[in-house]
Amino acid sequence: MFELIGLENETDINSAVAFLREAVILPGVTLATNINNNDVAVSYGVVTTGTVDTGTLASDAVKIAQGEKGFVSNFAYEVSKHRNYERELDGLTAKVAY
Repeated sequence: MFELIGLENETDINSAVAFLREAVILPGVTLATNINNNDVAVSYGVVTTGTVDTGTLASDAVKIAQGEKGFVSNFAYEVSKHRNYERELDGLTAKVAY
């Protein structure tokens, strides 16, 4: 299932969150802060987590809804919106260089 989201293992998830935090530096976007738990942070369509519970990945995919606990559920919900208008409405797009 990690391959579905482009990651090989949980270490890659931690590296991806660190990359977003330290290299990409998305102003105004909240990222997962604790790499040792599976709390999901959703901010302007960016979905991050510290760890993924591999036992619930398949069942998470079935529940596509905002506010669900699983990473896959939240990720699928954000993708299902097709666009994140909050970024433009809150002026986030003006803070990011294109």
